[in-house]
Amino acid sequence: MIDIDHFKQINDTYGHLTGDSVLRNLASILQKRLRPNDKLGRYGGEEFCAILPETNLTNAVRTAEELRTLVAAHSFVAEGKELRITMSLGAATLNGVMQAEQLYKAADDLLYQAKRTGRRVGPFLTMRTATIGPCRRPTGFAIPPALAPAANCPPRRRDSCSCRRQRS
Repeated sequence: MIDIDHFKQINDTYGHLTGDSVLRNLASILQKRLRPNDKLGRYGGEEFCAILPETNLTNAVRTAEELRTLVAAHSFVAEGKELRITMSLGAATLNGVMQAEQLYKAADDLLYQAKRTGRRVGPFLTMRTATIGPCRRPTGFAIPPALAPAANCPPRRRDSCSCRRQRS
């Protein structure tokens, strides 16, 4: 998941036509860097979602950091105005027991965690793994609240639980 930092300020300061121009230019920059089989879409507002098939988390983080750095260094020209933007990102990987909605939710939760920990930071702060183990327990640096172990998992089994229960 990709989100432009402080995008509302662009719209409020320069107008919606400038904001729209920034979104189009950003999409073009992102698409040019991604591989032909990667998919990029606008997820809503100033958020984008990039699907990187056949990509492990390490390479996804590397790609995301390259995108973040590329965009931060780019000078956007919109309606005769030069703008610099930054973005925050959240990355998650899909595994065999995960539903597509859980993948999006995990990446979105991690995106907002990146924003809370300080926008424009490197991949080890903006990117968090959200790979979900056999009991739907995420593994890695951060656990999105919606995907944490079920509260009713026995304490002795919470880290290795195979109950496959989801927290509601």
